[in-house]
Amino acid sequence: MDVLEQLDQEWRADLIGEILAPQRPATESIKLMFEWLLDFHQEQDHYYGCPIGNVIIEMSNKDEDYRLLLKNLIETWESALDAKLMQLEIRDTDISAEYIISTLQGAIMLTKLDETNRPLERAISKLSTQLNIV
Repeated sequence: MDVLEQLDQEWRADLIGEILAPQRPATESIKLMFEWLLDFHQEQDHYYGCPIGNVIIEMSNKDEDYRLLLKNLIETWESALDAKLMQLEIRDTDISAEYIISTLQGAIMLTKLDETNRPLERAISKLSTQLNIV
């Protein structure tokens, strides 16, 4: 649990507190979020997948403390992203935020499976086009 709590703190500081910070413009925030995710995976010497996503898959149905911590982190990410989508005047921002996170996590899973960053790169490209932030 200590490692997960450390990851949680890092994501909250880097992703929520810095990249998706309320004072940062929405387009810049979303681009930085995509870059942050892609950079993390490009810097790896193996295709490990998303550390948070991996723990969600492995532990969320086995340990309630893990599930609640992870659920809170994802909900916080969704909420911060939802606020950015509102600034872009995207309709159904709550659904769109969940869709974006689901798409990214699915692409990261395929990146791990295919041992290439191509699925994540394609997902980011498609999302950027859909959000009109290219």
